[in-house]
Amino acid sequence: MEDFAGIDLSSESFAALAALCKQDKSFPQELASWQAMVRKADAESEARGKPVSVVGIDIARFKNWCDAFAVPLCLDAFRAYCIIHKVPKGTQHYGQTSLDTDIGPFN
Repeated sequence: MEDFAGIDLSSESFAALAALCKQDKSFPQELASWQAMVRKADAESEARGKPVSVVGIDIARFKNWCDAFAVPLCLDAFRAYCIIHKVPKGTQHYGQTSLDTDIGPFN
């Protein structure tokens, strides 16, 4: 789950995300479980020699992104959003990810 390395969620953001993803049984339902998952991802990333940068995610924008692309609200969708969010703006992408639009993670 190296994809979650550096993802920083406040307790309020985590609560909002957990509520959105409540149908997903694989989503951690407690903040401590989420934080443990992120710490593990950080360690895996650092072990591979990849520096970990703290990344904040706006949960409302994540929900808008899911709605816009008809993506179910779940842990895998959040993982995908985090991956897209970490890609430098202006990098070439294939297919519609909406990186440079109003609903993309960069605006």
